[in-house]
Amino acid sequence: MHLILTRLLSFLPLLLLPFLPIVAEEPSCSDECEDCVTNRSWHFCKGNIVTIAPELYHVDRKREGGTRQKGEALGVRLSYDRIKRYKFYVGAQLFYGSGILRGHSGNDSRIRSRLIDKQIEGNLGYTFQSKCFPHVAFTPFAGYGYFRESNKFSPPSPLSLTFTTQFRYVSFGFLSSVYVLPCLTVGVNARFRWPWEARCKVSNDPEFNTIHQIVGDKLHYRIELPITYFGAFLYNGLELGIMPFYEQRLYGARENFPFDFFKTRYTIYGVDLQLIYRF
Repeated sequence: MHLILTRLLSFLPLLLLPFLPIVAEEPSCSDECEDCVTNRSWHFCKGNIVTIAPELYHVDRKREGGTRQKGEALGVRLSYDRIKRYKFYVGAQLFYGSGILRGHSGNDSRIRSRLIDKQIEGNLGYTFQSKCFPHVAFTPFAGYGYFRESNKFSPPSPLSLTFTTQFRYVSFGFLSSVYVLPCLTVGVNARFRWPWEARCKVSNDPEFNTIHQIVGDKLHYRIELPITYFGAFLYNGLELGIMPFYEQRLYGARENFPFDFFKTRYTIYGVDLQLIYRF
């Protein structure tokens, strides 16, 4: 999956080359009418955006001490964004994903687990956008969210433990977009989250009661490359999008009793297939 995504991204600039003359032929701001925003298209004027996106992603989990797992997961992301030129931005998203991870522990025992991710987040910001083509837009934002991750082990794992890590966090970052064609936009989004009071609950241990561990707070980040098409064959208001992404999720080591929490890193990459409605 990683190889396929890498090759697709490497060919993207070549795919856009035939359309560059079309971009060059777009009139400059001085050549357009005074109200070029209104006359550009319905797409530019409608700033309320609802998106539903199946999310396919690969997970690589590494835990200090030699434990490593890999696997594929499937999720769904629901989001709402209000993006209007020189207006306040409002955004919210919900996510649920699940997949099977396989690998080995530090002593080379085979392990298997089901990973479940849940997230809710809300953000506020402001959109800066040029009036004329290519309508470059930049939206910095900040907000608040909650994340819960469950990693439930099952045979052939030596112990059927469940690790549940959850935390509240401050979110910040930016969204961006630019029209490369009158019916196609591309962008780069960066999303960061800083957890606080992260905790890990260890349950189903046959020798101990449920254990609650303090987790070291570390910065998480996600980089997205949204590509959106809203051509004539689509119903007015509907858009199709594809969004490759890369994510790093890091939990810092902390001393605990009776067991310490070991540094754990998740490297995640995948793609969202988006159905978008703009009104």
